[in-house]
Amino acid sequence: MPSVTSTTSSGVGWSNISGTQWDDPNIGEYSVAIGQDVRASAANATAFGLRTTAAQVSSFAAGEDNTASGAASVALGYHAHTNARQGSFVFSDRSSVDTMRAGVNHSANWRVSGGFRIFTSSNLTTGVTIQSGTVTSNWGQSNAVISTSTGAYLSTAGFWTDVSDVRRKHLFADVSGEDVLARLRGLPIRTWSYRVEPSHVRHIGPTAQDFHAAFGLGADKVTIAPIDEGGVALAAAQALDVRTTAQASRIQALEVENARLRGETADLRARLEAIERMLREQRH
Repeated sequence: MPSVTSTTSSGVGWSNISGTQWDDPNIGEYSVAIGQDVRASAANATAFGLRTTAAQVSSFAAGEDNTASGAASVALGYHAHTNARQGSFVFSDRSSVDTMRAGVNHSANWRVSGGFRIFTSSNLTTGVTIQSGTVTSNWGQSNAVISTSTGAYLSTAGFWTDVSDVRRKHLFADVSGEDVLARLRGLPIRTWSYRVEPSHVRHIGPTAQDFHAAFGLGADKVTIAPIDEGGVALAAAQALDVRTTAQASRIQALEVENARLRGETADLRARLEAIERMLREQRH
């Protein structure tokens, strides 16, 4: 298997040749191909590695068995294929022999079975991890699809978990449940649709502006934190429980009083009936 170095008006490359990769149709103008069985067949295309192909203008392929077949597309890693999708990026890890393909134009596509980690500090203490859920994240969260250095995460079961560790909180203040109920009573609760949704998709709840005006919670007037909505609901539930418990005590006391009065009424009725019988007997 010969090794060839070529510099022509069409392109430059170094490769172990096993086929037709150095035939004129497989060499693009101003292209670069370096590796084994590599092809840069379009203008300004670049291919590196083993059996990689850069088949469209300004495409780039590097790694093993990768194909950049869309204009200005990039295929990296192992068995990555841009699938004729222009402006697309595909990175595929080596966890499978299956080919990872771009689905649409102008998209970024990743196969990273060990997780995708983005760090936003030099000591790697802040950031976001997207993972399979089979391992504990950098931040100590298990069974998470998206985990963050803040403590919040999206679980593999599909629910978002807010951070609520008491060690991260301060400035505690007691809440009046009756005050929460009074504020909640005046809060408009309506059904609505987001402007970007079809009209048949409906939601229910307050607007951020009304919620903020009622409770003054959150960082601004255009968003509502789920933990605040939940906190209002729990405070209202506690207040209603206090009311229910008090009402239950009053009802029980009234039932006892009612039973006593019914007993007294029955006794009075019996006495009255006895008197009436005596009067009838005296008349006869």
